[in-house]
Parts: sequence; C-alpha cells; structure tokens
Amino acid sequence: MKIRGKLLLLLLFIALIPLLASSLLHRHSIRQLGSHLAQDTRSILMQNAHTLLHQLVDDFGATLERDRTLLRLTVQFQKREVEQRLAAPPSTISTRLYFPGDFERGTLSPMELLPSVRHYSPAPYRRFAPLPVSYWEQVVVLPKGIDQLAVAEDLARLSTMAEAYRFIHQFSHERIYQQHTTLESGVHTSFPGRGGFPAGFDPRNEAWYRRVKETGRRSIQVMPDLSSRDLNLVGALPVYRPDGAFAGVTAIDVPIIELFKDLKLPEEWAPSAERLIVIPVGQSGPPETRLKIIVRDGHQTQATGPPPETELTYLDSDDRSELAALADDVAAGKSGVRRMRFAGKDALWAYGIRAKQQPFPVIIVPHEPILAQAITGETYVLQQMRQGLQLTGGLLALAIAGVIVLAISRSRVVTSPIRRLAKAATQLAAGDFQAQARIETGDEFEELGRIFNDIGPKLKERDQMIESLAVAREVQQQLLPLQVPRLKGFDLFGASIYCDETGGDYFDFIPMGEGRIGIAVGDVTGHGVGAALLMASARGVLRSQAVGNDSDPGTTFNHLNRHLVRDTGDSFFMTLFFGIAEENPLSFRWVSGGHGPVLWLRKGQQEAVELPPTGIPLGIMEQTMFETSETLALEAGDIILVGTDGIWETCGAGGEMFGRDRLLDRLLSNRQKTARQIYTDIIDAVSAFRGPLPQEDDVTLVVLKVPDSAG
Repeated sequence: MKIRGKLLLLLLFIALIPLLASSLLHRHSIRQLGSHLAQDTRSILMQNAHTLLHQLVDDFGATLERDRTLLRLTVQFQKREVEQRLAAPPSTISTRLYFPGDFERGTLSPMELLPSVRHYSPAPYRRFAPLPVSYWEQVVVLPKGIDQLAVAEDLARLSTMAEAYRFIHQFSHERIYQQHTTLESGVHTSFPGRGGFPAGFDPRNEAWYRRVKETGRRSIQVMPDLSSRDLNLVGALPVYRPDGAFAGVTAIDVPIIELFKDLKLPEEWAPSAERLIVIPVGQSGPPETRLKIIVRDGHQTQATGPPPETELTYLDSDDRSELAALADDVAAGKSGVRRMRFAGKDALWAYGIRAKQQPFPVIIVPHEPILAQAITGETYVLQQMRQGLQLTGGLLALAIAGVIVLAISRSRVVTSPIRRLAKAATQLAAGDFQAQARIETGDEFEELGRIFNDIGPKLKERDQMIESLAVAREVQQQLLPLQVPRLKGFDLFGASIYCDETGGDYFDFIPMGEGRIGIAVGDVTGHGVGAALLMASARGVLRSQAVGNDSDPGTTFNHLNRHLVRDTGDSFFMTLFFGIAEENPLSFRWVSGGHGPVLWLRKGQQEAVELPPTGIPLGIMEQTMFETSETLALEAGDIILVGTDGIWETCGAGGEMFGRDRLLDRLLSNRQKTARQIYTDIIDAVSAFRGPLPQEDDVTLVVLKVPDSAG
C-alpha cells in the first residue's frame, strides 16, 4: 500500500476524535477563545504603539537637542572666526567682494553658480525661481545709506570669512540653510553667496539681532527667513571687538523642515497619521491657543509669500481636558502619550519636549491602523473556525466507524519508520553527518529513508564548501588595499563591491618611489573562485614587476600577459588598466589591456576624454605587445575616473543599462567634491538605478582628482 494511503488513514483517525469532541463539547468555548485572543491582541498592539510612539518622540526630541547643541557649537566656532578677523590689523581687501547684484545679473558671478533647491526669489515667484547660489563665495550686503568707504576696514577684515563659512558648511551641509554675520557698522556677509535679498534689507532691525544685542547672550529661536519666509531655527551669538565693544551678531540658520526628516513612522501608520512640529506660545489661557503648529507632514503651515502672512494653525482637539493636560506637560518640559479624539476619531497623541519654548514633535495616529492587524486576525480566525466546524461535522458521521478499525491495525506500521526518521534527523541536526535511518518497508518510507541517508554526506560537503568560500573571501579582501595612500597634489579614492563571495574585479595602489604611485584596475571574465584566483595571480605578477619597469609599464604588461596565457589557456582572460601618477610635475601615463572606458575630465570642460587602450585584453595571445601612452600633463581640477563594466552595464528594472552618459553626468555634477565623495555619489546612483534587482557583476571604481589647490 502506498504511503499516502497509510497517512490518510492515520491522519483521519488522529483528526476525527479531537474534531468530534471539539464540535460537540467546545464549539462555544472556541469562539470565546477567538474573541479573547483578538482582545488581547488589541491590548498588546495598543501597548506596543504607546511604547513605540513615546520612543519615537523621545528619540526625535533627543535629535532636536543634539541639533541645537551642534548649532550652538558651530555658531561658537563661527563667532571665534569673526572676532579673530576683527582683531586683525586694518588692511586692504584681500579677496574680491561680491554683492547681491553680481549674483542676480550673472555677469560677475563667482566660479560656478548652481540653482539652489532651498533658496528662492521672494514671492510671488519663489516657487518657480530657485536662486543661483555659490558654495564657494560669500555675499556682502550694505543697507541703504551705508557708505562703502566708511566701512572699508570692516569689509577688509570680513573679506576672508568665506573660508570659515565653507569649513563649517562642509560638515553640516544637509542641515545648514544660511550662515551670516551682521556688524553694527552695517556690514553684512552671508554664505552661500546669493542674491534675492528684499528691498530695504537691514538685519540690524530684526528681532533676533536686537535680542542678542540687548542681552549680550546666545539666542536660539524660530524665525522666518527674510527672503523665502521659510521658518528657520536661528542660532546667534554676539561678537565683540578687541576692546570689548559690541561689534555685531553672527548666526546660523537651520530649516525647521530639515529637522522633520528624522521623524519616521511605520508604513502602515503613515497614510493616516499626522506628524507635526509644534512650538509653545504661552503657558496660560485656553489650551487651544497655547501650542502652534509650524510644520505638518513635512510642509510648513506658515505662508511663504510676503506679509501679511496667514496665522499659524493651533494644536486642537475635542477632548479639552486631555489637551489642557498635554499643554501643561509641555509647559513643564515633559513628554508623553495621550488618548484623544482627532478629526472625530479616537487617536493616540505622542509628544516630546526637551527644552522649554523650543519646537517639539507631535505624532497623532488614529486607532484604526494600529488595530488593523487585530481586526483582520479576529475576522480570519472566526471565519476559519466556522468553516472547520461545519466541515468536520459533516465528515465525522460518515468516517468515524471505518477510521477506528483501520487506525488500530495500521498505526504501528506508519509510526515505526517515522520514529526512525525522527531519531536520525535529531542526530543530523546535532551535527552528526553520519546519521542513518534503516527503513525496510518496501514503500515510499523506504525511498524517503534512502534520500535522507544521502543528505548527511551532501550537507558535510556543502558545509566544507561554505567554510572554504569564507576563507577565500577573507584572503581576497586582504589582497585589496586596506587604505588609500597619500600623494602630494592628488586626491585619490577607490573600492570594490563583489556580487559573490569572491570576485574577479581588482584594484590596487602600488608605491613607485618618491612622488609616484601606480594605480591598477582590472576585470577578470566572470566571477567566483576561478576569477578570484586569476585576479590574485595577476596581482602578484604586477606588483613584482611594476616597480622595476616604472619607466615603461608596457614591459610589465608583456610579462604579465605571457604569464596569464601559459597558466590559464583559453579559460579566462582579463582587462587591466595601469597608470602612474607623478607629483612633480603633475602628470599621468598609462598602459591599458582592453580596459575602458577610462574618463579624463579636464577643468572647465563639459565632456570627458576617453583614455584609449594600448593593447588587447591580457591572457588571449602570448605574443601581444603593449605600449605605454604619452604622458598627460594634469592641472588643478582635472579628474581621472577608472572603473569596471559592472558600473555602466548595470541594468535597471526596464532592462536599460546605466551607461556612459549617466556616469559622465554624475561626474560633472560632483566635480567640485572630493574623490571619496565622487566615488560615493556614483556608487549610490548605480545602486538606485538598479533598484531591487540583485547585483549581477562586480563593481570597482577608482577616482583620481587634482584638487583646485593642489599641494
């Protein structure tokens, strides 16, 4: 008899007795149990939501406090830089000054101006006219009535503040909106450099300036930007001249909306939840007038056009007593979670505050998405129980007599091989790969036993293979450079990302003596263990030959090619690029075995030049000769990009490849950044283009840049 017949008889016998008892004695109890389980699930979900929301607002509050602390420290550093310049002896202006008109006309713009995603022209055109800004130069603004000659000394002293602004901005560029310094003499400098300042602009008349001037203390408060009207967290400090006289105020603006990006919610809550940033406006009076909403779900509630501005929305609820208690908690600096109605529905309100009179988060989540899982589970359980009870009731009457007789006679035949299999499986799970199950029933159980007995040796082989691959990966990773070497006049960075445990991509930085370094990037056909072994072999030969043949790298390639042809035959070949960067003079020469494209982007150019191969891929023909290129003279701002085909051949969801054009576009848009930043942006762009698809090939990229201030 087939095993399925035996199992059918056994399972029917095992199932009928419990089902009969359940249908007759426990129908009502089972339904009650389902209801209790659903209720318990509701309670657990509400408790977990309460805990999670409290944690979210507390963590976000801590993030706000961290950002405020960072703002205080950066403003303190900026204050020190301003006061050092004010203490310097009078001198002439050491660098060119740019005024708003220079940026607005575009005729005397500093370096490259980029359209900003944060800075806009004043209303009514701000949403359609992003301002061109410079992250290299500052802008100088003189209010109406200020004679430039009268403030020439202050202008000269602050003419180099762009250096300090840039230094601060590079560490917090995602947070900082504007850095600026206003002197009592009327001189105002701002970074990044831009136009778009409103008519009659004079920051000395602003509340934050007057407050710092009057108190002589640090100020951190929420203020609208004079041009865009967006709300910013403004951190300001007074600056003094060497004799102790008040000189002015230096400040840094952080957009409130940027802080909102750290407030994340579970996906199932997000569509119906409200995420708010609220600021206290009073400690007495009705609760609905004590808390103002300044940001809702990533959008400001304040109008961004010119005055008069619309009023901010107040935090409100039908449950006045709970809202009053929430407002009292805020006034006392406490965080919490309360149950209140919102838009006519029950909801949980979580709020967290870290410092009085400062913005804090409020998250409002209706009960429906929180309890959706419990409601769905309850409905499903009850439905399944009803269907099961109805089915078993009909089958029990017909099958019970035959099941009892057959089960008694056949149970031992079925359970004995199962016990043997279970015992052997326990031994196998404990790591005994020699475990065997002796089954001689002449049916599918015996066939299952034979299959099971083959599993142990195969699992042992697989375990050994996994250990070997892990060792191979570790060894291969050790062959790649552990750190990027330093070479005067160059900014260098590179890395490889493998798609398997081991890969066929290769890059290396080879010291070539004083003031020179060799850069190697290669790609072996395929990937896996074979490709990794060929890569390791090529690396050894290249490193042993490169230094001795530094005057003619082509000789090294000739030797390496013969080595690969003899060792691999027709199984593998590789493309390889090897260049030598030299610091004095700044130059670059290379030899390439079929590797490309290699891009050379010259300063000020919008199209990259491809450095051509000087020979075919290595490992194909033993008699192939490789020549060294002519020496390239490099200039400040030049970039050389060497990668493998895993970059431009990466396919997106539609089957389209990333391609050379996208690679060049990313290079052009990041040419002012460091080599590491260029690498990171390109790799991130490739990953985003690939989306959820798996990585099909190894990806290697090396970036060589001559900084604008080489040396």
